[in-house]
Amino acid sequence: MKHFAAVLFVALLTSVGGADSMVWISAGDTYFHGDGCAELAKNKFRVAESKAAERGLRPCPVCSGSSATVDIGPRTSDIQDPQEKKQSMLEASLEITRKRAKERQERKERQEALLREAALSNTKVRGSTEFAFDLYWKLAEKPGNLFFSPLSISSTMAMAYAGARGETAKEMARVLHFPEDQEKLHAAMSEITRTLNTKSDSYELALASDLWGQKDYEFLAPFLSTVERHYGASLHQVDFLSDFEGARRTINTWVEEQTKERIKDLLQPGVLSTYTRLVLTNAIYFKGRWEYQFDESDTKNKEFRITRSESVRVPMMHMTEELRYIRTDDYQAIELPYRAKALSMIIVLPRETDGLEGLRGTLTAFELELCINNMVKQEVSVYLPRFEMTAELNLKTALEEMGMPSAFDPEVADFSGMTDEERLFIWEVIHKAYVNVNEEGTEAAAATAILIPSYDGESDQEVFHADHPFMFVIRDKSSAGILFAGRLANPEE
Repeated sequence: MKHFAAVLFVALLTSVGGADSMVWISAGDTYFHGDGCAELAKNKFRVAESKAAERGLRPCPVCSGSSATVDIGPRTSDIQDPQEKKQSMLEASLEITRKRAKERQERKERQEALLREAALSNTKVRGSTEFAFDLYWKLAEKPGNLFFSPLSISSTMAMAYAGARGETAKEMARVLHFPEDQEKLHAAMSEITRTLNTKSDSYELALASDLWGQKDYEFLAPFLSTVERHYGASLHQVDFLSDFEGARRTINTWVEEQTKERIKDLLQPGVLSTYTRLVLTNAIYFKGRWEYQFDESDTKNKEFRITRSESVRVPMMHMTEELRYIRTDDYQAIELPYRAKALSMIIVLPRETDGLEGLRGTLTAFELELCINNMVKQEVSVYLPRFEMTAELNLKTALEEMGMPSAFDPEVADFSGMTDEERLFIWEVIHKAYVNVNEEGTEAAAATAILIPSYDGESDQEVFHADHPFMFVIRDKSSAGILFAGRLANPEE
């Protein structure tokens, strides 16, 4: 079977049918609205009024859930004096502007409150999911295909966080969405690792971590105990001082074994040196068959629009099946489950060929959950390109720009929780990921390495036609955690 790992995101849909009237809702809102209501956010979802009521939403006080009229005083058509009419129109316009500004602020405050409440109710995955979106949008600033494992990166960074102190730890917590209470984080990561490593007859999924330290180097016992107890990471002694290339080959062999040879040469020649003291590694591997497989005989070469003016011919898979699906003003989204339905791929397809960038700032971790919760199972005709990609990422610059420069600064980095022998800092965060999506299912793998040297002074049947760039994620349904995320910009790359 071929292999795959997917790009990021979710699908949204509206329920249809019956005599139930349709209303609009939006992320973080506590009201439902009628057509044209000024209170309604841009990225809105169409649902039945009964479903909105079931979710605890109330009719909008502005439009009463059915219209968007606002009482702004006498109608200008009733005023005869031209000057008075002009003044009345100006006052009416200002009143509407003030009212809408107030409504936007109230909506923002409600959304932030809901986010805080959700974060408290599910801190295990909330932080990692928010980091997944933050990192996705940062990496998406560069064009082309994109694929990575937020879980692998978070797991490796969490081990480094176990040794971070002071401002270094505070910056890492903010960027990675880690709680400042380290014990809570490590306990949560331990539970996630244990859950994902539970064997299944329906799919393969494994997560592994290990440490590679300079032999005879004194690492602090509490640090080693934390990473071994919560991440299953043992310390392997290697000799960077006299044979850093041999150490590199040893680490690469471990990564290949953990990813069934899908990730090779994670560490390239020259990345390690005699100054290297510690390398933290994590590897994740997934292989699953679709619950509803594509028939290979239905796969035909079809056009994939890279831009509005450029396209390529690619193998386009096709099936028609009852699937969870949703559609908004900006995009469609669909859930493709794997066997046993514990894991699934969520694909978000913008309405416009070049619409992915337009989702920046709109599609967040919170809205992703809202979208998934509002998906409706219905018959959908799905067209999805068959594709395979490998991505190699150096994350140092991205993480620095996201707000954690101290960890990479040899003069200020504080990893005194790892050792008291000398000052350590992060030299580089290296990530490599692979995905193969085909008619049978998906195979995906990823590995992350953190290099730490010492410092010496340095409706009816819906059609989901993925014929242009889209985002996708592979997701654990029980925890809502994102295992892999990506973007397919060109299947031929």
